[in-house]
Amino acid sequence: MKRIMMIALMALLSYSMMMAAENNNMPADTLKGKDGNMYVISKDAKGEVTGILVIKKDAKGKMFVNPHDLTAPARTPNTKRDGDVVFDVVEEMPSFPGGMEGMMTFMMKNMKYPADAQKNKVQGRVMLTFIVNKDGSLKDIKVVRSVYPSLDEEAIRVVKAMPKWTPGKQNGKPVNVRFTVPIVFRLN
Repeated sequence: MKRIMMIALMALLSYSMMMAAENNNMPADTLKGKDGNMYVISKDAKGEVTGILVIKKDAKGKMFVNPHDLTAPARTPNTKRDGDVVFDVVEEMPSFPGGMEGMMTFMMKNMKYPADAQKNKVQGRVMLTFIVNKDGSLKDIKVVRSVYPSLDEEAIRVVKAMPKWTPGKQNGKPVNVRFTVPIVFRLN
């Protein structure tokens, strides 16, 4: 059984290496995460991460590749509006001033529960995505999972009011990074 799993794992690694070579990438690293997953990281000729293959273990210890994780791109070109590349994953991810604790404090101080949502007893988690620019400013704020129109609007308003973030870095240089954040609305 273990031999079959090892053969399957080697086939997956070979496949990822073949795909990387096809895209002129050289697989750089195979890492085992603390979560038990294997990560095959491919890089281009400049050494920039171009893809990540995540090999997971289920509860029974069987290894598999989630189709959604197959070639998680490390960077996605923006729609040529400004010619800059927008990364999804970078070596140093952007951060809110004061970290997650600072963001939670900011949200508690600035978020106002919309009256109509309160009246209708609506609660839930709004998922927003936005780009943290090289200078730490935010742009392209969009709702990716809606709960209720007024809650969505309030989530966008609060994110627009945020101070500049510490930008993400790739190869030691600030870059534009796409970021997703959940904003939870709960009635007491």
